[in-house]
Amino acid sequence: MVSRQNHGINGISDAAASESGAGAASLAGYEYQIDVSVWLALDLVLVSRLAEDLILEPATQEDLEATLTDSEPGQVVSQLPMRGYTLIVQAKRRGGDAWTPTTLKTLLEHGSDRRVSAAKRLEDVDCRYLLVTSAGVNGDAQKLTRRRAGTWPNPEAMPRVIAQGIDHDISGRIAVIANQDDERLREDINRLLTEGCRVPNARLDVCRTKLREDARTRIAGAGGGRWTREELQEVIRLHEGYLASAPELEHYVHPNNWGDLRTAIAMRSAAIIIGQSGTGKTLATKMLYDELRKEMPGLTRVPIRLGPSQLRDDTTPPPVFYDIEDPWGRFDFDPNSRPWNDQLGDSLAAARPDRIIIATSRLDVAQTSSALGTVKPWTVGLEAENYGKAERQRLYRSRIDSLPRQLQDLACGSESQVLDKLATPLEIQKFFDALRTQDRDGLKNPPSFVAAAIDCAHQNSIEQTVIEQIEKRDDVRAAAIVWALLAANQKVTRSLLREIEDGLADMDEAMVKGVSPLVDFFVAARNLRQSDGGIVTYYHPRVEAGITRTLEKHRQIARLTLRTLIDLLVSDLGPGVDWGAGAAARMLARAGECLRVKPNDGATAKIDAWLERAIVKSGV
Repeated sequence: MVSRQNHGINGISDAAASESGAGAASLAGYEYQIDVSVWLALDLVLVSRLAEDLILEPATQEDLEATLTDSEPGQVVSQLPMRGYTLIVQAKRRGGDAWTPTTLKTLLEHGSDRRVSAAKRLEDVDCRYLLVTSAGVNGDAQKLTRRRAGTWPNPEAMPRVIAQGIDHDISGRIAVIANQDDERLREDINRLLTEGCRVPNARLDVCRTKLREDARTRIAGAGGGRWTREELQEVIRLHEGYLASAPELEHYVHPNNWGDLRTAIAMRSAAIIIGQSGTGKTLATKMLYDELRKEMPGLTRVPIRLGPSQLRDDTTPPPVFYDIEDPWGRFDFDPNSRPWNDQLGDSLAAARPDRIIIATSRLDVAQTSSALGTVKPWTVGLEAENYGKAERQRLYRSRIDSLPRQLQDLACGSESQVLDKLATPLEIQKFFDALRTQDRDGLKNPPSFVAAAIDCAHQNSIEQTVIEQIEKRDDVRAAAIVWALLAANQKVTRSLLREIEDGLADMDEAMVKGVSPLVDFFVAARNLRQSDGGIVTYYHPRVEAGITRTLEKHRQIARLTLRTLIDLLVSDLGPGVDWGAGAAARMLARAGECLRVKPNDGATAKIDAWLERAIVKSGV
C-alpha cells in the first residue's frame, strides 16, 4: 500500500510536489483524475452495471497545459450515461483546505473557452454533477457528501450560498465524494478488482497499470474517449479475472429434452418447467426467451412475481413472454400463493402465440401445493437425468477457460473425478466457483484442493458456505440488509442499495463499511445474480436459506440492524416514506417470530397506516 503520508499518485511525494511548485502538484492531480476514472469505470460500468460505458472527455494539449498550471487542476471531466440521467464527474486532488459552500460554487461556475462550466451543464435537467475529491468538506457543504457514486442528497440539502445566483434549479443534482485520497482510491480499486472481478493478487498491480494506461489513452482522444464494458471485461480476462455477471447464456448447454420444451411452446404457447433444485430451470427460461426473441421481433419479457392479478392486469403490447417463477413458493409451499392453485392452469390455458407463458417450480414445492394435477398438460420435466454424460462434459469443459491459468490444468485433470460426484448444472458451476474462491495456498496439495471444491459444490453445502463467507468477512449487518430488501421486493437495484447504505452509515457508525462490498463478493461468487441495470436477485434459494441461518445465528446483531433499516425506510432520509413503510411491512412479515424485530412507536404507526391504506385499496 502506498503511504498516504509520504507519497502521492505514482510516487510523487507531497513534499516533492511542494518543492517543485504548482507543476508537480498539478501533475499529481492529473494522475489522480486517471485513478478516479479507473475506479468509476470498475464500480459503475463493470461491477455494479449501473452504466454501459464511461466517456472521458478528450483533453487537447491546451487543456493539459492549463491543468499543469492550474493551482487546482481538474479540466478533464468524465461522463457516464446512467439510467435516467447523465452523470458528469470532476476529480480534484486538493492539498489545501477543505471545501466550503463558497469554494464549491466557484468550482461549479468555473469555465473557459475550452470547457463549459458545470453550472452551465446543469441547465439540462437530465444532468447531474459529482465532485470526487481528496479533500474534506466543511459547513453546510457537508450535506452534499455521499459515499459512493450514483446516490444523491435530498433537494433541501442544497446550501443557499451555492444555489444563489444560479438561474436554474440545481438542488438534488449535486453530490460530493470527499476524502477520497490516494490511499482510499487504491483500496477501493483493489477491492473491486479482487472481490468484484476475481483478479488474482499476483496480477493485481499489472492489471491496475493496464487500466490506468487505457484511461490515459482515452483522455488523449482514443476512441472518442469512450470506455465500454466489453473493453473493461477484456482487460479483466487478460489478467485472469472473472465476472460472474457476464452473460450466462454464452456457454449454455441444452438438456437432452430441450425439444420437448420447444414443442410445448409451439403447440400450446405455454409450459411449466418442474424439477429438483439446481437443474437450471431459471436459466432454461432465459435461454428459451433468448431463442424466441430472435424468431419473434419485438418480443418483451415480463417477470410475474406478484400473483395472478399481475398477469391478468398486465397491458404490455404483444408479443410478450411472461415468466412466472416459483408460483407456489421458493423453499416450500407458501400459503399466500394459494391463488395460483386455482388460476395457474387457467392462465396457462389462456396463452397464445403472441402471449407466451412459462412457469418454473421445484418439484417438491409443486407436489406440496396439491395443484400439480391441474397443470399436468403443460408440464415439462427438468431433472439431473436430462443431463447425460455428453451434456455434463460440455457443461464442465465450457467453464475451464474462465479459470485463472494456474487452475486450468488442474480442472482438466479432475473432470472424471468431479463428474462422478456432481450431477446437476448448479453443482458443476459451484465447483468452478469454489476453485476460484478457495485459498490458493491449498494448491500445494492439489487432490485436497479439488476435494474441498467438490464438497463446497454439493447443494447441501451451499447454505453452510454462505454462512462461512459472511462470518469470515464480518458482514452480518450487510447480510441482514440484503436479506431484508430481497424479502420485501424479491429484487433490489444497485442504485437503491447505495442510497440505503449511505443513509444507514449516517445513522449508525457500525454500518460505515456499507453493503456493496458484500454484494460485489456475492455476485462474483454466484450467490447473487446481477442483470443489466444493476438489478440483484438470489442466484439460488439455498443462498437465501444460508443468509437466513446466519441471521438466526447472530440474532441480536440482525435485530438491531433491521430495526435501524426500518427507521431509515420510514423517514424522510429514505427512498420514500410510503415505499419504505410497505417494504418494512413485508420485511417484518418475513422476519416472523424468529428475529422478533420491534420497530419504535413512530415507525410502527407509519407501517400500520400503510397497511390500512393497502387494505382499503384492495377492497378486502
